[in-house]
Amino acid sequence: MMNPITKLLHQFEFPHENGDAVVPPILASSYFTARSYEEWAERGGKNDRLRIGQPDNPTVEILEQKLAVLENGESCRCFASGPAAIAGTILAFVKSGDHVLCMQNVSPLARPLFREYLPRFGVEVTFVDGSREADIEQALKENTALIYLESPSPSLFSMRDLRAIAGIAQSRGIITAIDNTWATPLFQNPLDHGIDLVIHSSVEYLSGHSDMEGGAVIGSMDKVKQIKEKGADVHGAVLSPVQAWFMLRGLRTLAVRMRRYQQSSLQIARMLQDHPAVEEVYYPGSPDYGQQELADRYLRGFSGVMSVALKGTEAHVKRFVNALRLFRIGGGWGGYNSTVTPLGPDSLNDAGEMLVRLSIGLEDTEDLKIDLLRALDHALTGKGGDHLE
Repeated sequence: MMNPITKLLHQFEFPHENGDAVVPPILASSYFTARSYEEWAERGGKNDRLRIGQPDNPTVEILEQKLAVLENGESCRCFASGPAAIAGTILAFVKSGDHVLCMQNVSPLARPLFREYLPRFGVEVTFVDGSREADIEQALKENTALIYLESPSPSLFSMRDLRAIAGIAQSRGIITAIDNTWATPLFQNPLDHGIDLVIHSSVEYLSGHSDMEGGAVIGSMDKVKQIKEKGADVHGAVLSPVQAWFMLRGLRTLAVRMRRYQQSSLQIARMLQDHPAVEEVYYPGSPDYGQQELADRYLRGFSGVMSVALKGTEAHVKRFVNALRLFRIGGGWGGYNSTVTPLGPDSLNDAGEMLVRLSIGLEDTEDLKIDLLRALDHALTGKGGDHLE
């Protein structure tokens, strides 16, 4: 069987149709025309490519086909952003009067949808930890239509038992959807474990260059068709061919980048775990990770994002963050450059620790370790905080 990486690089690209070009072109057309009245009459109402504003652009189609293969799915729909992918998916399967079960500690980009917008339109949302099957079953209701989760979760990077959750949902006819952005299709394939729909934000690892916005959902043919008819396509939250081209470019180096992220992050996690200024490292690849059995069951590797709880007060966290030279302060992650994000109250663990999120980039690993050690020493002592030249 062909390796998924080889499929990613070669499938669905037809150079003979594009002048033997190695890279597929950007067909930046907002709509496509018919060649005759008869063709318009025959295909106009059925072929999306002939409908103004619809997303079946050839450049976007290549991207969707590649993502479906990577996630072992039948079909994919791309969106203008990660939040659009989440909203388009949920709105396609949920209506007023339904109940949604959402795992706690989901992405900040998803929280407003579940906490504010769905309740405004008559959809009840219950948040549950989800680490125990009994808690999930107890939270379900007769009108539960969908279960939404992230695994590993953001901030604390806790795992969920995907097969168990999928089994519970399937026995009751409930749709399951998961955000798989952290793991990427290279390190985890939730569809293989019974989850119905896999969602990705493209601005992180899939594109990898921090220069485009996009999202995607992958699943069975019928479920993605429902999303097309009732989700993104209705509201116009579709991906442009230019953004699709940028994402195709990023996918070509996904495997190489993910191996580098993992290599650096495993070393850094081990180093941080033993530092006297660090209370705990939250990372599935950490030596002391508390859910190793679930990580071994579902993950084939580890990406480059982790959270660190520092000892001391907020002043120690401020000193640490401000002393970093190579880690830029910001909310973005998954790109080529390293970032540090001070996390807010929603990300606190049970112990109330203040967390910082580290996104390990493609810089030299030793340079990143030196930068972190120097900032940690400054957090402890208040000395040596000037940026290195």
